[in-house]
Amino acid sequence: MSESSEKTGGRRVLQLLRRISQIVFLIIFLTLFFKTEYRGTSETELVGANAPVSIFLEMDPLVAVTTALSTHTLYGRVALALILIVGVIIIGRFFCGWICPFGTINHFFSSFKPERKGMKRIESNRFKKWTHAKYYILFAMIALALFTSLQAGLLDPIPFLVRSLSTGIMPGIDYAVRHTLDAFYETDIGILHSVAD
Repeated sequence: MSESSEKTGGRRVLQLLRRISQIVFLIIFLTLFFKTEYRGTSETELVGANAPVSIFLEMDPLVAVTTALSTHTLYGRVALALILIVGVIIIGRFFCGWICPFGTINHFFSSFKPERKGMKRIESNRFKKWTHAKYYILFAMIALALFTSLQAGLLDPIPFLVRSLSTGIMPGIDYAVRHTLDAFYETDIGILHSVAD
């Protein structure tokens, strides 16, 4: 086996592991997100869903840093964020590429444009001068945190995703589910009436 085919095989394994990680963390995030909206009863609780629903927010490195700076204290679960910060220092975009559900959703929807593959995609990812702006915004958020103004949640991916789902997706899902269950309940079919009840 040649060296190039070994590298290609290693890349494929790494890519597969990353996709598995992204899917697992997205499922965990959505489970915890829906748990906040639909708590259910003790009989309908998901097995193992006793984890705190805020765990993604608490392990978010940017939230951890800015919260620690603005409150001048370290909260209990900051160790999760510290582990991720070490991963980011060693690997780079570790949180965004392997764990963050917002990054997973971005990767999923970006795969729908096959014309962006290849050289066009490489060209679109090349450095541009305006990309420096993201660092200025990051430093501004950290500076605000030093003066006890916690504004990082406005642009941080986890709070942004939760706000987007809460205001843009959940009302539609709630509307559809409620009207479907109401329609089932109003039927004379016993099983549908029981399901809706």
